Amino acid sequence: MFYPILYYLVLVPLSSLPYFLIKGISSAFYYMLYYAFAYRKKIVLQNLRNSFPEKSEKEIRALCRRFYRHLCDTVFEGLMCFTISRNQLLSHIRCGNPELINTYFERGQSVIIAIGHYGSWEFFLTGLNALIKHQLVIIYTPLTNPFMEKKMMQARESFGTRMISKSEVKSFFEEKPEQPTATLFAIDQWPAKAKKPYWMTFLNQETAVAFGTEKYAKDSGQAVLYATINKEKRGKYVISFVTICDEPATSQYGFITESITRALEKDIEKAPAYWLWSHRRWKQTRAEVEAKKN
Repeated sequence: MFYPILYYLVLVPLSSLPYFLIKGISSAFYYMLYYAFAYRKKIVLQNLRNSFPEKSEKEIRALCRRFYRHLCDTVFEGLMCFTISRNQLLSHIRCGNPELINTYFERGQSVIIAIGHYGSWEFFLTGLNALIKHQLVIIYTPLTNPFMEKKMMQARESFGTRMISKSEVKSFFEEKPEQPTATLFAIDQWPAKAKKPYWMTFLNQETAVAFGTEKYAKDSGQAVLYATINKEKRGKYVISFVTICDEPATSQYGFITESITRALEKDIEKAPAYWLWSHRRWKQTRAEVEAKKN
């Protein structure tokens, strides 16, 4: 009963508040999260120090505070998605170059969109389907709580998005949908198959990168786009697309994986506070992963 009570008595009322109140609550929550609870603060600081060794400790601390302010905005923007209307959502997000992705739609081509946990990914996971002509498809990891998974699915699919679990990915790419699809792949998580990652330097660190985006692009022949999210100001975001590869089947091994990861790295270096520094991106070193194989 805990989760239904939490959802109906806390999350839904918060979700329904006007945005100016959401901003105020987010600002107050920042002080609690950063100063009182110090949520994953050691992880964030270590990730920042390793990624930007040229920055002073003062700069790292200032960047850390900006990250927590943005993280709180992202959390409450995610809560808004439980009840937000189409018009409300579209007042917060827009597409900077819809003509690029729409060109593929006009050709009847499905695409793969690579995206990181950067900017307001919560708003775009919910509302991107309303901004493009393709049928948006999101690959997700099922939640441990069935009730919250159901509510998350309802929120994501409220604007026409199709959700598929990781276990359904293979069968999905074997389908021949009537409408061209745009399938989102998150590219900045620790690889699910940690024994077979693609290794490269990312943010000054040897990093294990998931190869799934490239694998499914080559298998399906779908063009690969990278989506960058620019935060213009609080509550205002623009998503723009960049073509990475039109013919993945003939691309050199690793080209797609390297290119999308470098594109994300460029975004992070431009505005570091908007990436999700609190997750354990570097769980293991290459030596540790190799040792487990033996």
